[in-house]
Amino acid sequence: MPIFNVAIVVMCLLSIACAFAPNREVFLALRFLEGVAIGGALPVCISYVNELAPTKTRGRYFSLFQFIMVSGYSLASIASAYIIPVFGWRAMFYLGAAPILLIPLVVLMLPESPRWLAKLGRADAANRALAKLGTAPVDAALPHERMAAVPRIPMLGLFAPAYRRRTLVVSILWFFASMVSFGLATWAPSLYVEVFHLKIEDALRYSALAGAIYLFVPLLFAAIIDHYGRRWPAILGAALSFACLLGLVLIDHTQTPLVVTLITTGWVAAASGSIILWPYSAEIFPTHIRSTGLGLASSLARGASMLTPLAVAGVLTATGSVRVVFALLALCAAIVTLTWLLFTNETARKSLEELAS
Repeated sequence: MPIFNVAIVVMCLLSIACAFAPNREVFLALRFLEGVAIGGALPVCISYVNELAPTKTRGRYFSLFQFIMVSGYSLASIASAYIIPVFGWRAMFYLGAAPILLIPLVVLMLPESPRWLAKLGRADAANRALAKLGTAPVDAALPHERMAAVPRIPMLGLFAPAYRRRTLVVSILWFFASMVSFGLATWAPSLYVEVFHLKIEDALRYSALAGAIYLFVPLLFAAIIDHYGRRWPAILGAALSFACLLGLVLIDHTQTPLVVTLITTGWVAAASGSIILWPYSAEIFPTHIRSTGLGLASSLARGASMLTPLAVAGVLTATGSVRVVFALLALCAAIVTLTWLLFTNETARKSLEELAS
């Protein structure tokens, strides 16, 4: 919780600083630092939700959490269309500092993770946290380890023999899934205009449609992933994304409705994978290394998002064919599908202690 609170405060202060930036260079530097703060808060927040959620409904908690998060993205996009023309772009960064107002409420109402406290053998503190959350104290079931201090977990600890396989699997899933989702999300409007020769307003409308559909995917998963598990929805989503991308390689690109349908469906299916990847990644790492593993996963996703524009632009420049771009993304989707199918285990309805072992 200290890391989360500090990251949010730093993020908000840097947002205000961005609004006062005197030139582009200063703005870019401040925006980069703000992004680091945002990236630091996210894995910690997801670890916290994971460690508090009940075993039987952990997937539902995560899906609803992500619905709120995706709703925030949509609201920011909608708000910018009305705020910027009237008040200017700096007003959006003032608005971006609003979360700092909630920090006192977070400090007062949300205790440290009871599971994390118990892992350190701090049973009394863990039970006080449980009481603050409205849950009866638990003594016998606490996994006491009586550590003398908080262990320092280096990033290389993720590649220790006990965690190496799960770290590699999660890394492959995050990187290649992000390549597909960011590749389609980032380039779809440009491809609509420059390759398929649609009007700009139509391109933006089709892209907004994909975003609107994606907004409700977390609610769908909230209803199913605790019952049907994590793996099969993820496998079906990745396979559907692969099928759509393969179709885009093979079809006649003058059939605009079909092109738009395949791009929209492929992007929503690929982006939906991250909704399942977050809880899955949090579940397979034990408490003492969970946030470290999620931090690596988040970094790989952001790395893929930075690499995707270079890869797509490079392929288009070298070959002049958008079919090759779709083939490259289809290959990434195939890797994701096979990795889910061959190298993952189901995590639904299992306790975190059971999964950690």
